[in-house]
Amino acid sequence: MKPRTAPKLGDYLAITFLDHAENSKTGSLLFEAVGRLTKITKDDYTLHCWQYVSPIDKAGDDNDSNEHCFSIVRKAIKGIRILK
Repeated sequence: MKPRTAPKLGDYLAITFLDHAENSKTGSLLFEAVGRLTKITKDDYTLHCWQYVSPIDKAGDDNDSNEHCFSIVRKAIKGIRILK
């Protein structure tokens, strides 16, 4: 399902998309990623699914490995839901 309006930075999204699969008997696989939209390019959307809430906490901890994000190729997207 495509949203009525284009997603914008800061939106919380659920994106279903096709992902590659090595040695798969069925071809590509359908996945879902859920998170806050933190970057938009012509090729992909980047979702953070685990990140600091406070910039003060991030600065104090200084550990980028505590955050997790996924970049989803736009051409592979089958549906986007903007979450409330």
